[in-house]
Amino acid sequence: MINSLFAEPLSLGRFLGIYYAMVTTTYPHHIRVLKEEFEERAARNSGYSLRAYARDLGLSPATLSLLFNMKKGISEQKAGDIAARLGFTIYEKEQFLLSVISQHSRSPGRRQESLKKIEQLSTLSRRQKKIATEVFAAVQNWYCLAILELLELDHCSHKPVWFAEKLGLNVVVIKNALENLTRAGLIEFSKGKYRALTEESTTEEDVPSQEIKNFHAQVMKRAEQSLYNDAVNEREFISMTLAFPEKEIQEAQKMIRDFQQAFADRFYTQTKKKKNSVYQLAVQFYRLDKKEK
Repeated sequence: MINSLFAEPLSLGRFLGIYYAMVTTTYPHHIRVLKEEFEERAARNSGYSLRAYARDLGLSPATLSLLFNMKKGISEQKAGDIAARLGFTIYEKEQFLLSVISQHSRSPGRRQESLKKIEQLSTLSRRQKKIATEVFAAVQNWYCLAILELLELDHCSHKPVWFAEKLGLNVVVIKNALENLTRAGLIEFSKGKYRALTEESTTEEDVPSQEIKNFHAQVMKRAEQSLYNDAVNEREFISMTLAFPEKEIQEAQKMIRDFQQAFADRFYTQTKKKKNSVYQLAVQFYRLDKKEK
């Protein structure tokens, strides 16, 4: 299985859930979003009209009416302008544009490409299990997730002593971890073997969490140990220091998270090779200078 932890982790589960809704609801995602936004504005201001909303979106009232009734589309460029006017995050903008392209692009290839992307993300949403914060508190130690991955190995013996030897830990620590994983609903023990109950798991993103902070602190400590103890050809450490436009932090975060998923797809989901080891992928990207007050 794959376990994704986000440092003070918009929720990936919620993000992917929206994609899933895009292919399961009556209206395409972009129209549903626009309708919901109008309803929210009208609820706050009883005098707010469809004409006023069209003006705020940079559309004519006739165009907006036809769009709502799915009798007219909008271009990708216009969709980008609307996303900017409504203050969408980079994730919300991507969802919005994918929906627009899939429905209104003049290029059959572009429509097909966007539909494929939507389906990929909806499939990911269906197979992922979101670990609630209160549940993760019980399995926040690095070795709990390592145990889940050891279950993937062909030579796994499913005995606490074996896990302890593989991870260099006390057997009592491993037994407690196995109990916590079982209570958390992440594994079960049947017919002499432990089995993971989900293919992939993830935590909330961009939500302050002491437990997730603790986990990442442990990961960084383990990384330091690897830096000094493991051979160069058995690990990879790279670093970059650069001047950066602060307003583009969301795009940087998205690129890092997209890379993480692409990495998992390549070496876990899509590979047919037998797995015989457990590695930790950790990427850090943080500000070095002090913000000006």
